[in-house]
Amino acid sequence: MGFLDKILGRTDEPVDRQITPDLKLRPGQLLQLQGALGELVDAMRDHRAISSPGWSERVQEYVRAIQTAGDMRSRAFAWEELVDLTFEIRPAIKGPVPEGMEAIGVAQDKVSRVVEALRVPTDGEIG
Repeated sequence: MGFLDKILGRTDEPVDRQITPDLKLRPGQLLQLQGALGELVDAMRDHRAISSPGWSERVQEYVRAIQTAGDMRSRAFAWEELVDLTFEIRPAIKGPVPEGMEAIGVAQDKVSRVVEALRVPTDGEIG
């Protein structure tokens, strides 16, 4: 432990805090995620690259995530389940959005914003 750690009260021991999802807030965010993923799936299906097996598999991943989010909205769930769901959602396009795929890029950005909001626990969720 360093000098500043002692002054600031930090320890080498990890603090194990329980995070309990806010079941009033999170279902609404999961609904937003379902909608954003649905828009992304629609944009991807409208694009000519859908014939690619990798592209088709990514669409199916998003469909499964929509189903999982719907399931979670209907019941109590653990924080770990929410984190797992958000980390299963990979970007459709890595790097700059190619010409002709702008609709996919816009939908992907919307999904990313919702996912980031889901990953951050609120003060009320940290116990």
